[in-house]
Amino acid sequence: MTTRTTPPHRPLAESAADLIGTLTDLGFDPALVESAAADVAAACATIDAQAWEAFAEWCDDHGHDDLPAEPATVAAYLDGLRSLSDRDLAVGAIAGRHTDAGHPDPTPADTEAAVR
Repeated sequence: MTTRTTPPHRPLAESAADLIGTLTDLGFDPALVESAAADVAAACATIDAQAWEAFAEWCDDHGHDDLPAEPATVAAYLDGLRSLSDRDLAVGAIAGRHTDAGHPDPTPADTEAAVR
């Protein structure tokens, strides 16, 4: 079985700026590229917020702190998620929220191995 390693959290704005520059350099209409990037950024922010809220609610229901969260808390939460994609979304949201708040990232480097 191949093990996937979750990439470190990268701010969405930085990723969007890179994408806009690359597509513009390839000759795509800058206005269309920026419009599409804004739509994608908004959708990603919504998904990230939903993933964070699900974790925060789980922490509240189970008597754990969500920010900062303990690595064992994150591992227990991830263990209850059904799919690797759900885990990846949760890891990104949890890591991002912690990084943005100036806390250490409590997420595992290897999402799949952490929940076996």
